[in-house]
Amino acid sequence: MTKTKHSLCVHSLSMRLAEKTIELNFCAQLTRFSKSVIFWFGLTQEQEARAGFDACTKIGGRLLIFQFKASNHVLRTGARQFGLEHDQFLNLKARVKQMQRSVFYVFPTVGSTLDIAKNPNIVGQSGLMDVASMPILSLPTTSKGNPRKNRLHYVDVLGTQATIHSDPVTVELIAASELLSSDFSGIDGFNSAFRSFEDFWSFRSQLLKVSSAAVIPGPSNSLEVKLPRSRPEGLSVL
Repeated sequence: MTKTKHSLCVHSLSMRLAEKTIELNFCAQLTRFSKSVIFWFGLTQEQEARAGFDACTKIGGRLLIFQFKASNHVLRTGARQFGLEHDQFLNLKARVKQMQRSVFYVFPTVGSTLDIAKNPNIVGQSGLMDVASMPILSLPTTSKGNPRKNRLHYVDVLGTQATIHSDPVTVELIAASELLSSDFSGIDGFNSAFRSFEDFWSFRSQLLKVSSAAVIPGPSNSLEVKLPRSRPEGLSVL
């Protein structure tokens, strides 16, 4: 292989992973290795969301929301840098309140097809930021101390820690693999926050564009008979 062809090959393996790719593979892997049956439903089509919300209510399940981030920007420190929208976070924080382990941002430490070629286990390489456990963030600023026009926080993820700027706040992330191995221990479920599906459907506009909802059986319930294993339409694994 010539040097030029080799360079093209390496470049093709280094394409950035989109949030949708992260979402599809994360959901598939979480479903595959979970001790509990997970019922997934999408949040873009009203009919699908209504069916999922109704199913969660009828079987007494716990509703989880996963919002997916993606980044191919790695700093010299080894941290992978993501963006976090200030207003979206504040609106979500106000609604989630103290419902622990129910609404998450998913930060994968893989960002390219080259990373996936080395290790395709996205769940094992993702940290979860629990919105309920987060402090209120001050408005992001520039290096000169002025409010950042795009109102975007930079989030540097290294291992199980995330440092959120501008006024640095460091928080511990939950390893997605730990949530899986504990069989979703300690989750409150977010469904009790809504009076009706209409309330839930109105809320979903506050979520990131690439988000998925999961129904986990309650402590005394099982989805084995009542619902089949499922995942969002078109789900595939790399």
